[in-house]
Amino acid sequence: MIRINIDDIIHGMNTEINKLFVNPWRQSVQDAFELFINQNKCLFIRNLQIGLSDNAKCFLSSLDIDSCLLMIPTEMCDIYDEANCHLSYYDLKIISHIFDYELFKNGKCPKWRACKNGVTTRREIEDIHFGRKDFCKILLNHKISICPYCNLEDNYLGSSIEKVQFDHYYPKSRYPFLAVCLSNLIPSCKVCNSDIKENMHNDVISLLSHAHPYFDDIDQNVVFGVIPDSDHKFRIEFRKRCAESDDRCFENCKYFKIIDRFDNINCSFHQHVEKLYDFIIAHSKQEICDFFQENNCQVLRFLLRNLGYCERNEINITKYGKISRDLLSPYYK
Repeated sequence: MIRINIDDIIHGMNTEINKLFVNPWRQSVQDAFELFINQNKCLFIRNLQIGLSDNAKCFLSSLDIDSCLLMIPTEMCDIYDEANCHLSYYDLKIISHIFDYELFKNGKCPKWRACKNGVTTRREIEDIHFGRKDFCKILLNHKISICPYCNLEDNYLGSSIEKVQFDHYYPKSRYPFLAVCLSNLIPSCKVCNSDIKENMHNDVISLLSHAHPYFDDIDQNVVFGVIPDSDHKFRIEFRKRCAESDDRCFENCKYFKIIDRFDNINCSFHQHVEKLYDFIIAHSKQEICDFFQENNCQVLRFLLRNLGYCERNEINITKYGKISRDLLSPYYK
């Protein structure tokens, strides 16, 4: 829930990524543009020989290839409107073949060629040695193992790095030209990616309405808290950190149903929060601060660490790290 500095990740490996990923894909896309736009070629999809519409050709010609590979285009709203208003189902299908996520998953990109009958094929596949698995390793090496959307689940199923899920921030069904864009691939848990986003087809998030883990910092804009309830119960709440906080970060917490998931999560989490809650209501902030100021503040730090407190830069690798930090940070000096 803290911003993942994708700029550092990409620029820090700029030479390697350009050599192993950007250059082959750029060449592949340029080849496809040449075939589909300038030579009016067709592609077989579901036994139908179809070609791009004139609207789609104009749309593709206006795209910046590097933006489709390494960063989110800046005018996403305009692209969204144009793509959804002017591109047909078959246009999107052809574009999805140009930017093929399935090939990216296997570290490959298509090599296009035109057949004599006017049909474009991609039977030759180039092994580029850089794909989903490699990008996954880069992200995990940068300590991103907990879902940045919810901070409740691991990014992977089991212990295999190949099991990491990637969410397409802009869904590839509507934005196939961003299907292999590294900035559009967010490591995420199964609940956020599959159970929530995939089941909300008509409610697509965007940079205008929701936060993006690579460009926005939810931790700096949203605070979690505990509200006492009856019978020594409690409920979780979240609120904007201040009046000037980014509304999009607040919307993320609602979109991914954070409060409902807190209520329905396994008992180990509730035991964890109950321990924090008991600690907080048993001692006033002033009592604890006075005591440890007179004694050894390292004892307090050790105690809070055992209760689940984590440093800010540890939130993305600590399950429940965000709520634990928000509850205990007033005591941690």
